[in-house]
Amino acid sequence: MEYCEAVGEWHADTPLLTFYEAPAIEKALCFSYQGPYSTFSETMIQALQYVEEHQLQLTASPRFCYIDGPWNKEDESEWLTEIQIPVAD
Repeated sequence: MEYCEAVGEWHADTPLLTFYEAPAIEKALCFSYQGPYSTFSETMIQALQYVEEHQLQLTASPRFCYIDGPWNKEDESEWLTEIQIPVAD
């Protein structure tokens, strides 16, 4: 599993953590998902159906920016994730 997080400082790799610069994405389908993680997969299915229906090509694995979650919001309805799906026409 890979978990990515933007960092303010570069550090030496450890057995648990590896620091690297992710490649730039030229074009992406981006949207915000707000709600519990238990229904997140339904949203991803809809997003990938959109990609297919509009004949877009996936160019890399989707990226997820977890903005709000259980670490700072008690109410699951307030959890916010930005989904970035790299695509090309």
